[in-house]
Amino acid sequence: MKLLSIERARGGSAGVRDIAKFSVQITDDLRLVGVRLVETDSGRRLVYAPSAGGSRCATFSTELAKALTALASESLNNLMDRQVNAYSNAS
Repeated sequence: MKLLSIERARGGSAGVRDIAKFSVQITDDLRLVGVRLVETDSGRRLVYAPSAGGSRCATFSTELAKALTALASESLNNLMDRQVNAYSNAS
């Protein structure tokens, strides 16, 4: 599994906020674009498959959801660290 891209996101609903959108290559034959990483009020992070026409385009097993959440969370944290460092170095 390989993260292809990630960007910070804003929005969400009561109790859950969008924190990132990402694209991931699950296998050589399968890529998902527009996967959402969200954070609950308690700090728990979860992933949601992209949707089309109001319906999810995919579902994830518990094991895959945990792996995707960990991969996206680590990548988002690295992205935010790079942005902070770039801002600090520019000052």
